[in-house]
Amino acid sequence: MLLPLAAGFYLRYPLLHPALWFTASLAICGYFLFRSVYSVNKNPLDKTGFFISIALISGGLSLTYQWAAYLDIPLAVGTASFFGVQVFVPVWAAIAALGARDIILHRPGAVPLVLFSVGSGAVSHFALRRFKALASGLAEKVSRLDEENSEPGLSTGDLDVLGAAEKEFSQALLLARELLEADSVSVFRVAGDDIAVKSSTSTGIKLRSEGIIRLCLKNRQPVCLSKMDREELFSPGYEHGQPVCSLMAAPLVLGSTVLGVAACDSRRTGAFSLRHLSDFQRFSAFFAGMMGRERVFTEMKRNLKGLEVFKDESSKILKHLSKGDIAREGARAARKIAPMPAAIFLRSKDGYELSAATGFSGDFSDDFLGRGPAGQEKKTKTFFKSLKGTLMANAFAGGQEPIYISDCRDFPVAALPFDGGFQVKSVLLQPLSGEEGVLGVLGMFSDRTNSLSAHQIELIKMFSNQLAVSFCRALLHEKLAVLAETDALTGLFNRGYYEEALSREFKRLVRHPRPLSLLLIDIDHFKKINDTFGHTAGDAVLKKVAAIIKNVMRDTDVAARYGGEEFVAILAETDKAGAQNLAERLRKAVFLNPIDAGGNTVTVSVSIGVASFPRDTSSRDGLVELADKALYSAKSEGRNRVCLAKQAD
Repeated sequence: MLLPLAAGFYLRYPLLHPALWFTASLAICGYFLFRSVYSVNKNPLDKTGFFISIALISGGLSLTYQWAAYLDIPLAVGTASFFGVQVFVPVWAAIAALGARDIILHRPGAVPLVLFSVGSGAVSHFALRRFKALASGLAEKVSRLDEENSEPGLSTGDLDVLGAAEKEFSQALLLARELLEADSVSVFRVAGDDIAVKSSTSTGIKLRSEGIIRLCLKNRQPVCLSKMDREELFSPGYEHGQPVCSLMAAPLVLGSTVLGVAACDSRRTGAFSLRHLSDFQRFSAFFAGMMGRERVFTEMKRNLKGLEVFKDESSKILKHLSKGDIAREGARAARKIAPMPAAIFLRSKDGYELSAATGFSGDFSDDFLGRGPAGQEKKTKTFFKSLKGTLMANAFAGGQEPIYISDCRDFPVAALPFDGGFQVKSVLLQPLSGEEGVLGVLGMFSDRTNSLSAHQIELIKMFSNQLAVSFCRALLHEKLAVLAETDALTGLFNRGYYEEALSREFKRLVRHPRPLSLLLIDIDHFKKINDTFGHTAGDAVLKKVAAIIKNVMRDTDVAARYGGEEFVAILAETDKAGAQNLAERLRKAVFLNPIDAGGNTVTVSVSIGVASFPRDTSSRDGLVELADKALYSAKSEGRNRVCLAKQAD
């Protein structure tokens, strides 16, 4: 796009055809400006094209007005000062190329102008880099002075952390009761050799001298009873005015310390399953973390400033449900406790991810979150398949206790799997443990030996417990989010998710029109299957058909249960012919795979209606309506067939 414009400049188009050349120049300049401001996927080439277009315009003006050539100076300086190498170097090259024309024509005044323009940009770039380096060094010195002169402790302010924690505890119990569909959720704390009620969603709880909750506490093992026998030797261990017919109990353990036991009950028989127990154990880990935090608060009252930091940063973390946000806030909070570079690694499915890093130099300067300017991904490595050969690997492999090495200069392995910009002389690695083991590691690194006091280590350990609890809650939230958008029986998306996905697709199509197709799928004679073989067999048919749909669909397609025996599929980037082919493959796959429905082999067929955008309609509602009419045609014409929208008109 820019090459024809540059060629026109050399052919003197600004003088021979000024209206055409300058109109094209301004149009191209506007195009690149629009892309660099409004484009969803930001590309540095768009900014480069914009500034080269400006250089071409000033070059064209300079053929008539010699003063316009001086516009290259602020252009070179500006791009070098505010943009990266991939932007300002091509712009400098364009300025030099435009000046080459005058040099070829033996105009000696062009040489110093080009050299001055590019030279000014170079001087600006290196001066700015030097200024940033000096500012960074000054900030590091100030941070070090703060560290040497003051250790985070407890302020003289009045803290009501325990009261806030109790309120948060009550809210968590109510949430657990709602999600688990229980009648009551209670937490009992260890009190000497006995237990006492810590918090409950019920009132008037009375403890008994023996029962299942005491047995659970003693054995440190969770219990799930879907049917409580009234003549059973052990009662639940407590009563609250309502009969207990189903019970779950889980010990509250933090590290090697048993803090208490949590119980969840219902007056319905068979109210809980092993899946409910798994979710309840996650809540129990959260309760244990909160109780552990309260214990630490009580023990650390002698130092007010440190707990002030802890409280403030913990409240920030509790506002987030995203692992990335929690990691970012956690790394920043750790630096407030101990002013030194901090990094958080999280275990992922295939390795380890650097989720947050702050206080490092180079690629990890300031707050590293895996993203660069304007949302562009940094080229810095953030995912590691293995941490072997580093202290970080030892932290992941160990237990819950922190690893503190006051002088690691002669240690046989490196502290970090990346270059943090300085020699690590002391390190603290605090595992972040959850129910399923070590979720991640919070690392604190210093270029000084003996950089942490015992109190700072204790504060970081305490804060890490809260951090681990927040990560556990984020994992639970992710699981609940998946459940909220998934149909429980078939495993496909539910109708609500489908409606949102279709709306998102049509918003995208407004900006970037592309073909899109919709399939409405209905199981033929499904009521007859239910009436003949029973609803259990009908559920088996729904599951099997859903599995076939999932297998036939591509990763980019969205398949959902529309309701009853109907399914729907959104096929992005698919025209009508492609949708018809996929629908035929799906129809044959269902018909040619008999289904075992409760010991009975059932041959099932489906009818499918197909509608496409923009061929059939340009509106969202129109697409759904046409697909529904096509499905009706397929049913009325004998079933077990695919009908296109035009056949339904």
